[in-house]
Amino acid sequence: MKITKEWIKDNCTVKGGYTKLQLACIGIVWPPVSGWKTRAIGREITEEQRQNFENPEKLRKRADKKRQKESKRKWLKACAEQQEFYDSSEWRRLRYKVIRKYEGRCMACKRDDQPLHVDHIKPRSKYPELMLVESNLQILCEDCNLGKSNIDETDWRKSKKEYPGETLLHSPG
Repeated sequence: MKITKEWIKDNCTVKGGYTKLQLACIGIVWPPVSGWKTRAIGREITEEQRQNFENPEKLRKRADKKRQKESKRKWLKACAEQQEFYDSSEWRRLRYKVIRKYEGRCMACKRDDQPLHVDHIKPRSKYPELMLVESNLQILCEDCNLGKSNIDETDWRKSKKEYPGETLLHSPG
């Protein structure tokens, strides 16, 4: 099909313009320069290009689906890397050592009847170099740890008097 002035005019958006995706499907670079319509008139396009230009919503949905797929792929890769860390023998040994050292009780709420997490005081996401440093670990119950997330860097461990020789990490403030 050849692009005509009428066809371009008939396929504008509700607001009277054209989407970036619409223009891309007929070979117009974004942002379009003045006179793009005149230069496009007479150009041959495929049936697929015509359908895409006439149905920008369908094209947008396809692009959104592609973005979602890529986002999911990245998320799954991050989950796999995280699982690999938590399955490592280095982490499991260090985790067990910390649980024994601090007597298996939440250091924030003092509960011992909930599933326990060995928490990174300074989160792995912000301080990856501290992920296997014992002085960066504390025991929190599941509720306290999930509530803390990677936002709070509070060190809930007991005072130095109770754990002589231990260097405590403290948050600024």
